This record gives sequence, C-alpha cells and structure tokens, in this order.
Amino acid sequence: KAMPRAKAIFMLRDPRDVIASLIDARKPGSWMDERLTQEFDRDKIVKQSVRRFERIAEVLGDLEAHAAGRFFEMRYERLRSDTYAEMRHLAHVLDLPCDEEMLRRSVERHDYERIPSERKGPGKFVRTAKVGGWAAELEPGEINLIHRRLGSFLSGRGYPVPDGPAGRP
Repeated sequence: KAMPRAKAIFMLRDPRDVIASLIDARKPGSWMDERLTQEFDRDKIVKQSVRRFERIAEVLGDLEAHAAGRFFEMRYERLRSDTYAEMRHLAHVLDLPCDEEMLRRSVERHDYERIPSERKGPGKFVRTAKVGGWAAELEPGEINLIHRRLGSFLSGRGYPVPDGPAGRP
C-alpha cells in the first residue's frame, strides 16, 4: 500500500527439491557444515523447512492479494528449462531494456553445464540443478510429511502431488 507502483518478484522452486538441497548442504563435510553450530539432524531440517514453506504460502497469498498485476512469480523450473526466455520475460515484467545478444551471452556464460565438475555435485554449493531430484533423495516418511502439510500449496502452484504412500511420481 505504501508503494502502489512497486513490483514484487518471488523466486519459487519446488519445496521438495529445496528441502532435498538443504539436507545435502547441512550434511557433515558439505559446504555449509563449517558454518553450522548444531549437529546434523535430518528430521529437524525437514520439519523446519516445512514450517518455513507454510509461512511462504501465507506471504505469497498476501502478495497476490495486495500486489495484483504487480506480482511476478519466477520459477526455478522454468529457469532450468529455458533460462533465456525466463530472463527475457523478467526484463519485460520489470520494464527493463533488454539487449538480446548480451542476455544470450550471459545465459551461456552462467550455464550449469559450464561449471567445472570439481565445483559442483553433492555437498557443494552448486549441487545438481536437477528438477524433481527430491523423488530419489527424500525418504518416504519425509515425502509423506511434506505432502500432508504442503500438499495444497504444492498443487495450487502446479506441482504434482502423487497419490499413494510416499507420493513418488
């Protein structure tokens, strides 16, 4: 309300993939391990992450209600499938000039595939850049908890929530 012409951008990634990444990042020996003061507790990471996404769901609802026409939800999955188109669309949403060739070079320069293998992978800051990796990385009980608590948020955002035990695709 204070800035009626302001635009809001929110980057969303499938919460299940985010949680799988957080588990990997907090494992002993990973890139985040030396920054942490608590012992690795996978269950606690999952439960805290679910609570965080419940709050995110509320905030997104408020943004959509109060910033109608000025809210843009950017998706990690679209960035991975067509980075150039998604970044070009973001420039359009923000009314920013976009030098097509400069954008194309930038997208190519920062492509995941160009990152040297020793700088990416499990336990590294740049991990897999894989969409849907959660299905192989999360445990059945974790998937059930996530789907029970975030199922409506996931499906409301277009993320499939399979039926059945452990809800794997």
